[in-house]
Parts: sequence; C-alpha cells; structure tokens
Amino acid sequence: LGSFEPNRQNIISSEGNGRVISMNLAEGDRVGVGSIIAKLDDELIKLQIESLEVSMEGQEKDEERYSSLTNQNAAPAVQAEKTQLGIKASKVQMKQLKKQLSTTIVKAPFSGVITKKMVDLGSVIEAGSPVVEITDIAKLKLTVNVPERDIYRFKVNQPIVVSSELIKKSINGKITQIAVQADKSHNFKVHITIDNPSNNLRAGMYG
Repeated sequence: LGSFEPNRQNIISSEGNGRVISMNLAEGDRVGVGSIIAKLDDELIKLQIESLEVSMEGQEKDEERYSSLTNQNAAPAVQAEKTQLGIKASKVQMKQLKKQLSTTIVKAPFSGVITKKMVDLGSVIEAGSPVVEITDIAKLKLTVNVPERDIYRFKVNQPIVVSSELIKKSINGKITQIAVQADKSHNFKVHITIDNPSNNLRAGMYG
C-alpha cells in the first residue's frame, strides 16, 4: 500500500523583473509545455531596442563612409576600426536586451495543472519570484515498502499491476527504482510508475 505522487511538481519562477500585465490562468487550469503563464511589462526594453537600432544604423553608415575614405587615403584607418568596434559592442548590447525581453514572458516548462498561483495581475515581481506551481499527473509514481524476504522478486523495468480502491480495474505499471538500503523495519522502497493520461487517478490517492 502506498500513495500516488505526481510525476513532476515544480514552482515556476520569473526570470525577469517588472509588473505583471497579463495573466489569464487560474488554479485548476491545464497548461501545455511552452504555454504563456504570465507577461511582464516590456515597454521600456522595447524602447531601448528601438533606440539602439537607430544608433546601429548610424554606426553602419559611418563605417561605410570611413571605409570609403580610408581606401582613398582621406581618413585614418583607426577611425574606421573604432566604428567597427562600436558596431560589435552595439550587437552585444542588442543580444543582452533581447535576452531581457525574453525574460518578460513566463512559460510552462512542461504540461500539467496549475495547482498554486502566487501572483496576480498588476503584481510587481523580481527575478526569481515564484509565479505558479505546476503539477503533472499524466504519469504517477507509487512508492511501496517491500519486506526484505520479498525484495528479490522485484526488478527494475519489470511490468507490474497496480490497483486502486476508486478505480475498479487493473492498472499497468513499471518498476522504475528499487532502494539499495532498507529502513529500520527491514523494508525496501520500490518505486512504480504508471501512465495516467486521462487523469482518472489523482495524487494522494492510495494504491
């Protein structure tokens, strides 16, 4: 006898800072991998990107002009080199800004159900702030204690049948892990994984 546990259950945190301007999820909602959970205010970052794009356009025109003059021995080559270095620095800055822009969107790293919601629309959060908890029960883990006299009847990857009091049918599972050390009662923990695509079973139920 044991309790079913979620396959995965993680707190999803924000990588960026700012005010939450979009969040249309509630506890109990299902999300797919890559689904947008929350959107932070990105107006300032977008303005910085636009300003840098204008600056880079001017730098590229200067580079063309200095390169032409250098070829004609009308301007020192060092000025052209400075302009090229400026363009490289601007490209690095652009990558940094685009990375910042990407952190204004919080996405689900895996499919599951929103089981906790830590922020609301209008909340101001910092990098590392928890946003939601996502629980994946498409697969469930069942941990049972097996006495040492029976432990050699179990093998990793062995198919095994699991039953639940609430679901009146056999459930196919697979042993995914067997403890290498017994507890004080000389029992070994055996971890069994089962598929639960219809979410008929819930975490916390007995199996």
